[in-house]
Amino acid sequence: MASGALPFGEQTRQTSLIIENGFKSVRGAIIEGRYLVFESNGDALAFDDQSRGLGVAPAVPSHDALTHCFILHATVPLPATTFNIQFACSPSTAFLDPNNKETTFINNAAVFNITDLGSGKGYTVQQVPSGKFFSFSENKTSVLLGDHQQT
Repeated sequence: MASGALPFGEQTRQTSLIIENGFKSVRGAIIEGRYLVFESNGDALAFDDQSRGLGVAPAVPSHDALTHCFILHATVPLPATTFNIQFACSPSTAFLDPNNKETTFINNAAVFNITDLGSGKGYTVQQVPSGKFFSFSENKTSVLLGDHQQT
C-alpha cells in the first residue's frame, strides 16, 4: 500500500470523514466517540427542558431525536466501564450530576458504571458510589435511581 493511501476502495482523505445517517445497536463493551441513545420498552432517556435534567420520552424509530442523544466520557483509560454522561445536543450540552440534573462542570458530574449483560440482553446503568440503577417510573415520566437493575 502506498504511503498515505486509504484501504477503503475509492475513498479519499476528504470523503473518509463523512458521517452517515442511521444507527446501529451497541453490542459488547461501551466506548467513547459516538452518540448514544438509551432505550427500554419503547421509551428513551432524554433531556427534560422543564426540570433541566434527565427525563423520559417516547423512543423514535430513527433514534435521532436530539434530546435523546448522549456522549460518554471514560473516567479511566479504556477499556473502561465507568463514565460521565453528557447531554449531547441542544438545549443542553451539560453533564449529568448525581441528582440527574445538568451541571456544566465535569468535576460535579456523576460517575456511572455501564455493564454489558451479555448475549444481547442489554446494559445496566448504575450510579457510583451509590450503587443505584437507572429505571423508568411506572408512569414512564421520570428516571429513578433504584436498588434493583432493570433489564
